[in-house]
Amino acid sequence: VYLTDTGDAPVNDLFLNQTGTSTPPFAIPGLAHQNAAAPAAFSWGTAFADFDNDGDLDLFVAGNSNLPNFVFENVTQSGTVQFIERTGTALVPDAFQSRTACLLDFDDDGLMDILALRIQGTQQTCGPGQPYFEPALYRNLSTSGNGFLKVKLIGDATSGQTVGGQTYYSTRDALNARIYLHYASANSSRDQMREVIRYGSSGGSSHTLVQHFGLKSQAAVAAIEVCWPSGLAVTYTNPTAGSGGLFAANSTVTIDET
Repeated sequence: VYLTDTGDAPVNDLFLNQTGTSTPPFAIPGLAHQNAAAPAAFSWGTAFADFDNDGDLDLFVAGNSNLPNFVFENVTQSGTVQFIERTGTALVPDAFQSRTACLLDFDDDGLMDILALRIQGTQQTCGPGQPYFEPALYRNLSTSGNGFLKVKLIGDATSGQTVGGQTYYSTRDALNARIYLHYASANSSRDQMREVIRYGSSGGSSHTLVQHFGLKSQAAVAAIEVCWPSGLAVTYTNPTAGSGGLFAANSTVTIDET
């Protein structure tokens, strides 16, 4: 979990999920907490996404105060967590400050883009010195050539699952569903996971509900496992791909719970 801070002495922190242990915020090499030239700076919206489709999650942080937007590339290797700042690259070429950030593939090219609410100065409409915002769309121009898979879920809001006398339903947007990719076979280990998170998850904005997976050089996925909010858990193979049942890279898969 990456938490941005707006306190008197703000520091953004990354907490690593280490099951069975309780650890303080984890200092990640290369993941700058704040601008050394602006120690009182703080941040707002933030989001993890695989911007280069290499199979791990990178990080975008919408800056505020004296802190600009930042992009950090995940270069974790052999279990050592590490991020490298990539601000000023083709994805976020400027140093503007922003308040919110939402992720989407607006041009459907398989690369995650960023829509940010960028601070453009001040204006008088809402009071003297209040910030003036305008939307800014950052198009991802990555040339990595890595593959991707997008998964869209449609929940069944009418046929629930009954457990202990209580019936649970999914929403049509399948909020809180978990999606697991299995590369080798339906019975192999889980290789990647995404959760369909709630609205308003990044500084008052919402990301696309279509889940994006970078596949790097993986040509296909053997199975997609979905744990629906209703409690139903199903592992899907592709019925149109012949006996192999594979989901090809560079495609979008729609799965209906019904």
